[in-house]
Amino acid sequence: MDANSIEVQQRRKTYHCATATPPFIREVVRQWMANEMSDISEETIFSGWESGLEFRLWRAVQALPEPHEYCGTVIDAERIERLRDVSEWLGEWMVWRDPDGVTPVPLDVWKSELSVGGRR
Repeated sequence: MDANSIEVQQRRKTYHCATATPPFIREVVRQWMANEMSDISEETIFSGWESGLEFRLWRAVQALPEPHEYCGTVIDAERIERLRDVSEWLGEWMVWRDPDGVTPVPLDVWKSELSVGGRR
């Protein structure tokens, strides 16, 4: 088994632990993820949640291990890896939904939305 396969298996085990985590801990982690995504938007274009942020950051997660350039600012791979790992642990991705604002969406729903015509 190669190192990449071992890493994927370890992340899956971590995800299964997340489902047994108390709800208030999951909420704190969700808030961290939403804040981190918002911070990236603020640091790059001075907007708390730029339209399409969730799609841009998802592309960055998919492009790992490369660092990601976002509006002329390079976001290091470690920061994107943390978003990926937290997202996998929660089984969710943060998206903007009017009128609710930032909303957690299950990863399977997010991926299916992308495959049926969402922005990529």
